[in-house]
Amino acid sequence: MTFIRCSFVSLLLSVVLAQGQTNFTLRLQNESRQVAGTPMIDRAGETVAWRAAGSLTWQNQHGSSLLTQPGRFLKHALSANGETLAVLEMAAPDTLVLTWFDQHGLALGRHTLQRHEDDPLPQVCLSKQGTAVVVAQPATAHVTFLAGNGAAPRVQPLFDEAAYANERPLFVAAGEQSFVVLSQREVSNGQRPGQPVLICFSHDGQERWRRELPAGTAGGLEVSRNGEWIVASRYQVDSATGAVESAMVLFDREGVQQATTAGLFRQARFSENGERLFVMDRRQVRLLKLPGLSTIWQSSLTGRQEMFVDIAMDPAGRDHFFALAAVSTFKNDRFVFERGRLIKFTAGRQHTSMRLSSDLVNPALAFSAAGQRLLLAADGLVQRYTVVSVVRTPGKRAIRQ
Repeated sequence: MTFIRCSFVSLLLSVVLAQGQTNFTLRLQNESRQVAGTPMIDRAGETVAWRAAGSLTWQNQHGSSLLTQPGRFLKHALSANGETLAVLEMAAPDTLVLTWFDQHGLALGRHTLQRHEDDPLPQVCLSKQGTAVVVAQPATAHVTFLAGNGAAPRVQPLFDEAAYANERPLFVAAGEQSFVVLSQREVSNGQRPGQPVLICFSHDGQERWRRELPAGTAGGLEVSRNGEWIVASRYQVDSATGAVESAMVLFDREGVQQATTAGLFRQARFSENGERLFVMDRRQVRLLKLPGLSTIWQSSLTGRQEMFVDIAMDPAGRDHFFALAAVSTFKNDRFVFERGRLIKFTAGRQHTSMRLSSDLVNPALAFSAAGQRLLLAADGLVQRYTVVSVVRTPGKRAIRQ
């Protein structure tokens, strides 16, 4: 793997701070343009897996290859610890094969699924440690629980006598010892809203609890790393006026509702200490305090064409909040994000941005577990930044730490 070394180039995100406070800069550590495909980054920002039309490439934080595999891959997923990779491959027009690997390229398990050509692709999710896999099929509202220990698959219907619906929303996420699914029995339409339902399962498929959200359409789901918090969103569109009413609902691990606030999210990140939630919609980012979902700060884009694409924050959710913003265009049958910029927020919402020189396809952001590195991956690009703090003291030169 060839890297473009930029060890002497510091790309500064200048935030105007009072003397004696700390300013943070991003220094581009290395850049590579060798791997094409849709990237996925593990929660710790250590490994990246790219899925291309005919191949799969999995790399560690140093750019060394963990796995290179040919195939007609349709979807992939990484465990939170970055040690297990699951890939969904088309074996025949009506047959899909799910395989999951460890970091040595060893296949830990394999499962075959039947799929009608009109079915949406299944949702795939790995447990935090990568020892269990869940495959959720939206059209039939069935969830299959798989284990790496050779145990027989366990298939669970989400609802009694649910009709086939290829437009059924379905989301799945993993906590410390559980999988959580957000879906609904019937698809919402103009005359009748659906009923989103949140269901918590053990890793082996035992249902623990289920909770109904207000009527509408399921919109999104995120679970904190230790499974302590679950946030789910739903929305409803007024057929007469087109107005959208939406809400985010916070539950604890036992399914007890803690708080509700207006809004939707396209991405959500919990801090490791369970005190903060960073959420992103198309035009706005918000930092929320848990468990009440009160707003600490929020920021909206001012450019009419610009949109937020992804977000990342330091594990404690206190010092570094990054958002990727860009202008989306559709070229050659794919969305291209042009005029991208990394926006840096502080805990007090002070912010500034750094313009990116390359257009991006399928970009993703992640912060390292130690809170010292930011990773930006896209189709044909990976950039690794280190976060450098600059302490300004009255009467003295700035000190980099």
